[in-house]
Amino acid sequence: AGTTILAAVEEGYETVGIEVTDAYYKLGSDRVKFALEAKEKEESEK
Repeated sequence: AGTTILAAVEEGYETVGIEVTDAYYKLGSDRVKFALEAKEKEESEK
């Protein structure tokens, strides 16, 4: 659920993902949102 997108985000790539199941979409989008917020916070602290 969002694993490939997380890897792309961590490497600085823009990406698009597709989930068939609503539950996996929610899980994946929450994980990606959390990762993006953490990355923004880390970059702002530099």
